[in-house]
Amino acid sequence: MADMWLGEFECISPEVFRSVIGDLCPAFTKKTQQDAQEFLIYVLNELHEALKKSYKRRCYGNTSTSREDRGTGSET
Repeated sequence: MADMWLGEFECISPEVFRSVIGDLCPAFTKKTQQDAQEFLIYVLNELHEALKKSYKRRCYGNTSTSREDRGTGSET
């Protein structure tokens, strides 16, 4: 997934994509007919979790944006 998002490659082959997903979830390693809905739900869920982690790192990684630093802290 990182290869697609980082722009290292313009595209990846479906076989490589399925292979990577199979490494993450062994149920998809077989070369037999799979339930497309389950596969899509799994891929979208993994993408969602990866994006949440990335968002949290960007938002919470910068600790200099606390209330006191922005001047919005309560004064006593």
